[in-house]
Amino acid sequence: MFDHRASVRYAKPLIDLSISKGIIEDVFKDVNLFLDTCKSNYDFSLMLKNPIIPLNKKVDILKDIFSKTFNDLTLNTFIKIIYNNRDHILENICKKFVDLYNKHNNIQDVILTSAIRLDESSLKKIKSKLSKLSTKSISINQKINSNIIGGFILKVDDKMYDASYRTKLKNIKKTLLNN
Repeated sequence: MFDHRASVRYAKPLIDLSISKGIIEDVFKDVNLFLDTCKSNYDFSLMLKNPIIPLNKKVDILKDIFSKTFNDLTLNTFIKIIYNNRDHILENICKKFVDLYNKHNNIQDVILTSAIRLDESSLKKIKSKLSKLSTKSISINQKINSNIIGGFILKVDDKMYDASYRTKLKNIKKTLLNN
């Protein structure tokens, strides 16, 4: 990941401070709001990474958008990160914060990719199967990819279980061509 060490160096003190002040849930909500904003507004994300835009302007934009919703610790930390010329890795810092939050709360983050959005009962079945394999509580992030045709791809840490129809069809094709 881009600037992995620097991201961890900023995320770790933020989570430690939020834990010691007892506001970890508030900071977690702020970080998720920031990540959602970056994901939904590409221009905002580009603005943070643009070295031509003055740091004061970036701080003003950040304050205009988030000053009423963010906790003071989160807002001041983000401002400090921008003034330290690390604005281009602010998203990565937030992603590392989420990783550290999940580790602190014993949460296993799982990515489930399917062709269509799964209903709650299917997600509960998958979650219950996964909880039998892990001592951690499971958090499922669902992604939609119509290219997998059907089935699903499940990614847990560095392991992947591919039960997609696309892969099954590729395997059948490979078998038929080799025989």
